[in-house]
Formats: sequence, C-alpha cells, structure tokens
Amino acid sequence: MRTKFVIVAGATIFLLCQGVLLYSVRLDGAPSKGVKVGAGTQGRLVQLVTREEGTAARQGPKPRWARRQDPPPPAEVAAGARRLRQAQEAALRRWTRPDATSTTVFPPGHEDGACVGSGPPRIGAFAAVVMVTFDRAEYLARALESMLHVHALDPDNQLRFPLYISQDSDAPGVQEVIEQHLDKLRYLQHREVAPPIPSNKREILAYYRIANHYKFIFQTFFDCFGFARLIILEDDMLLAPDFFPYFLGLGRFMDADPSLYCVSSWNDHGQSKFVRDQHTLHRTDFFPGLGWMTNAGVWTSIREAWPPAYWDDWMRLNSTRQGRQCIRPEVSRTYNFGEHGSSKGQYFRTFLKPVTLASEAIDWASEDLSHLLPDEYATRFEAMLASAPTLAADAAWTSAAGPVRVEYASLQQYRLITGRYRMLREWKDGVPRAAYRGVVRVRNPNGVEVLIAPVPGFDPGAAAASGEGRAQEPGGAMGR
Repeated sequence: MRTKFVIVAGATIFLLCQGVLLYSVRLDGAPSKGVKVGAGTQGRLVQLVTREEGTAARQGPKPRWARRQDPPPPAEVAAGARRLRQAQEAALRRWTRPDATSTTVFPPGHEDGACVGSGPPRIGAFAAVVMVTFDRAEYLARALESMLHVHALDPDNQLRFPLYISQDSDAPGVQEVIEQHLDKLRYLQHREVAPPIPSNKREILAYYRIANHYKFIFQTFFDCFGFARLIILEDDMLLAPDFFPYFLGLGRFMDADPSLYCVSSWNDHGQSKFVRDQHTLHRTDFFPGLGWMTNAGVWTSIREAWPPAYWDDWMRLNSTRQGRQCIRPEVSRTYNFGEHGSSKGQYFRTFLKPVTLASEAIDWASEDLSHLLPDEYATRFEAMLASAPTLAADAAWTSAAGPVRVEYASLQQYRLITGRYRMLREWKDGVPRAAYRGVVRVRNPNGVEVLIAPVPGFDPGAAAASGEGRAQEPGGAMGR
C-alpha cells in the first residue's frame, strides 16, 4: 500500500514539474533557469511554441479599421492624453464658463451644445488662431513646430494672435503632442453626440464630421468667445515668416471693405513655375481656404445656412458668396505637406508639393494696399486685360513681353488650356480656381503674366448654370 502511494506521489510530482516547464517555455521561449530538460522533452516544447507563434504570425495584426474600434485599456492611455482629460474634468467641475484667454484646457463641446467658455478676449487681441486636427499626430507635431516658430518671431504676436488647437474626437497620440505645448496654446475638443446621417449611403461620413467640427469652431470663437476675427489652419501646414504680419495688414483692410468675405494665405496656382512676386496680391471670386481668415460679420451672414457636409464647396457657391470676394497672394503664405489625408497621391505630387512658400519677411502694415479696393482693382484689371494681346496657349507660354491673353469660349476649352499648362482645372458654380471675373492669372517661365480669360460675351457663370460646368474634376470636395 505504501509502495503504491509513493509511486502515485512520484508520478504526480513528475507531471507537475512538466507543467511548470511547459508554462515557463511558453512564456519565455526557453526553460526556466536552473531546470534541466531532456532533449526529447525540449524538442517537443519548442515545436509547440513554434506552432503557436506561427499561427499568430499567419493571423497577422488587426486591420486599422478594426484596431480603431477597440479603445486601449486605461493603463495604456498615454500620460499626456490622461492629463488633458483630467484638465477637462477639472474645468467641468468648476463650471463657470472658462475665460476665453486665461483658460488652457476647455471642456469638450459640440456644434449643438452650450458654450465651452466665454469672452471677451483680451484688449489688443487682433484675431484668434485655431489649428484644426483629428488623428495625424506626426503631421500635427510638424505643423505646430512651424506655427510656434513663426509666432515667436514677434513678441507682440502673443497678445495679438492667441493660439488654439481644436481636435475632433480624442486620438491619444494627438493629445500627447498637444500636451507638450500647453504653455503656448489652448486646447478645445469637439465630441459628437451622435453620428451624422448622410443624405445617401454612398457619401463619406468624414465630410459631415468635418462640417460639424468647423461649425463648433465658428460658434465657439465668434458667438461664445467674442473674437472679431478668426484665422483657421490645418494640421499639415507650414507657415511663411510673414504669415502673421500678412493677416494683421489684410485683416484691417478686410474690416474696411464689406465686399470681402475672406483673406487667404493660399494660391491654388502657386506652384513654382507659375509665380514670381512675393509682394503681389489679388482679389478672387473663388474661396481658396487652406490658411484663411474671416470676421464675425461674415459668420453672422452665413451662420443660419451652415451646411451638414462639404462646407468648403458650400463656401464657393454664388448663393453663399453673394458677390463677395477674397484676397489671395501670388506666392502662398502656407505650404501643405499633407500627402496622407483628403488630398493625396498623384494630386498631392502634381498640385500641392510644387507650391512655393514665401520666404521674404514683408512688413504688410507699411504696404500700400489701396490698389486692392474693389473699384480701383477692377479699373486696373480691365485696362490691363484690354491692352493684352491675344495669343495661342503655346505662344503665350514662351512670350517674353506681356501681359498676354489666352481666351476660352467654353468650360471644355478652359480645361484644355489649363490641362496643357498642368494647372488645376476645377470649377465651382461657374468660377475657376483663383479666378477674378472668370480670368485666371499665372506667370510663364519668363515671368510674364498669362491671363486665361473668357472671350467677350462668354459668361462662365451662365454656362455653369445651364449645365455645361457641372462635371468637376476629381478632388472637388476635399474637406479643405
């Protein structure tokens, strides 16, 4: 009896030891220290581990869309994101409508909710600057580095242009980047209450979320904080050294000219082969976006009709503009490096990557801008157009004296001319990109201005209304 007990106990101990060895090898890929394993046993364990690892390798990681459905466990949430959320919770606990300029982290909000803070802004604040972001942490870090560097070039910018960042949703990687710069900027967060409902199932939901985020931004800065002007940037932009002087000078000009509804830092035809003069500015009937400013009066005029999606294309409609125009530079004051996003691939390489970023530090407060007044600009423009000889597209591109004129008699003909020059060909509601009265201005390799103009009697707007201009080239609604 005693012998049987000893045998059973020995067998049990042996099996327990084998279990410990198996557990140790599966965890560490090797036997536990100080334990000897026979060659046969070790070989079987290695085969077992190899089979299990091979199975995991064949399964591969979850696709990105699947990974985004599973929020990380609380222990894995980045420290910066956690501190931001704690600051938001603290703001909610002391809820007294946080002050627009003394608060660093505001409670989250949404486009149909209450104000997340209140004004008025500090005396001397010229325009709020908000960078819009979602989930591109690496892009945001680069864009913030550029914005903060240019902002620091003039100490007065700290008061004139308070900096904000507004994030849609709560990607932790983005919040880590933001948390590193809270000594220089303020944080807002847009959180949707319920997913938007597209008008049809084929539409991209992101364009609805973008429009809601922008509505939240406009309401917050104009209706709640009480700023007179707002500059909007995106998280894939670099700034020229005179970015803030540019908006200081042009913002004052816009205030005195009710025929304007934006000032933009961007030229859609700002590729290096088309531009030359960093001091040249133009009026345009096309809303450029991509680093732009508007004021409270414009917001009041469009607020009630804000669209559920495609806000940028809506801003380009004649019914929205109501005859108003924007100011744009010949040489852009922002550079878009965002290859991955709404505009990407071949479009980015052809039209965005070659754009020239201005390098001169121009004092726009001392520049004479009177030629941009609506009547003065129209008079000079018509005189120049009338005196410009009409040439074929190829001859205009090699002309050494100018300006010269290339005419089109249909939207299709316009697309052929601009396609030959490798330009953006898009129209919106009868207005070509960067056009003024249907005329698009670029420079040829000799620096001569080429005016791509409608023939007398041809109205691009009327042609578009009749259906000729309905076909848009891909990339029309880019969420810009």
